[in-house]
Amino acid sequence: MTTHVLETGGQVCPFPLGEAQKAIAGLPVGDRLTINFDCTQATESIPEWAATAGYPVTDFRKVGDAGWTITVEKAGPASTYAHRDFPNTHGLESQSKGLTP
Repeated sequence: MTTHVLETGGQVCPFPLGEAQKAIAGLPVGDRLTINFDCTQATESIPEWAATAGYPVTDFRKVGDAGWTITVEKAGPASTYAHRDFPNTHGLESQSKGLTP
C-alpha cells in the first residue's frame, strides 16, 4: 500500500474534488490518496464522493487556519464494500422499490 499526495491548495471548488477523482482513478486498489485542500465546500463534497464510491476515509482533519487534509483508500467495487461494511442493508434497495429481495 502506497500513499499518494495531491496538493490542491488555492483551487476553488469543485476543482479539488475533480482532481481527486482523476488521481484515484489511476491508483491500484489498496493505495491511499491524501488530498490537501483549502476550499470549504470540499469538506463536504470529498467525503460524500468517497462514501458514494465506496472508498474508506482513513484520515480527515483541519490543518492550520483554513486548510484540511483527507486520506481516502481506493477500495474494490463499491457494492462489495457496502455489504461488508453495512451488513444490515442487504435487500434495502429492492424493498424500497416495492420488490421482494
